[in-house]
Amino acid sequence: MFLQVIIPEQVREEVLFNNKPGSITINGAIQEGWIKVTPCNNNPVYGLGDGEEAAIHLARERREQFLTDDNAAIQVAKALNIPVIRTSSIIILAASKKLISKDEAVACIDAMIAAGQYMTTLDYGRIRKVLDELKK
Repeated sequence: MFLQVIIPEQVREEVLFNNKPGSITINGAIQEGWIKVTPCNNNPVYGLGDGEEAAIHLARERREQFLTDDNAAIQVAKALNIPVIRTSSIIILAASKKLISKDEAVACIDAMIAAGQYMTTLDYGRIRKVLDELKK
């Protein structure tokens, strides 16, 4: 689906700090090389966390998509005309390409919510509808 994902050092530090959910998987992907960590020396200007600030700076500099689920960061990226993709969109894309089943996609979304990802019931319903409408 994606040959490589590039993240700034600040994001790596945030994700791997204190064994957050998914940190083992992400660290493995870094070791395997399909997540590449790159230095990003920017001065925070948008009032976001260090990781979000650095990732927006990197996406803008490289003219790449910005992957996030942080609503404030999404608003900043949109204001800067940086294309944004959410984790749920990647899960839907993986299911549409049959890289994972619909049931696995739903399980991923449910696991995100269980790990603390906020999602409105309206958004959850929309995601489920899109997944249900995928061809078998």
